Amino acid sequence: DSVEFTTDFFPEGSCAIFEGCIVEPGERRLLRFDTLTPNLGNADLFFGAPADNEDIFEFSQCHNHFHFESYAAYRVIDLDGHVVADGHKQAFCLIDTDRIDPTAGPPQYSCAFQGITRGWGDNYSAGLDCQWVDVTGVPPGEYLLEVVVNREWVMDELDFTNNFATV
Repeated sequence: DSVEFTTDFFPEGSCAIFEGCIVEPGERRLLRFDTLTPNLGNADLFFGAPADNEDIFEFSQCHNHFHFESYAAYRVIDLDGHVVADGHKQAFCLIDTDRIDPTAGPPQYSCAFQGITRGWGDNYSAGLDCQWVDVTGVPPGEYLLEVVVNREWVMDELDFTNNFATV
């Protein structure tokens, strides 16, 4: 229910261009949506300080903070199975934002010390930078939106089969 279309203007030198979230400056039509990453496992997902995990986190000169580059991949697919647009989201802070399990303990993580507590989820809302697929030039029609979290299996999980959602 968070899916929406917006038209946004991006000037030369925009971080969205620098980070590959759009291909060129100017007015772009964006398909925006929320992505919630729940920790449904039996332990916390723990990363700690991003600066101590440069094999996982990359420092963004444009945003002046670390990103977890392998957070999520997005694709818009036509009904014949062809990819017509794609995108990605690099995570900024993997933290406890939404209690998923009512019996879960208190939130434990912050942007300086990252992770997702068992029973909590991390929500990237539709209004965030790069939390979209650029659909500029995609003709009107019926399409599927595919979201894949932990697309490179960087995060340890009990089950990788539930990392896909299609709407």
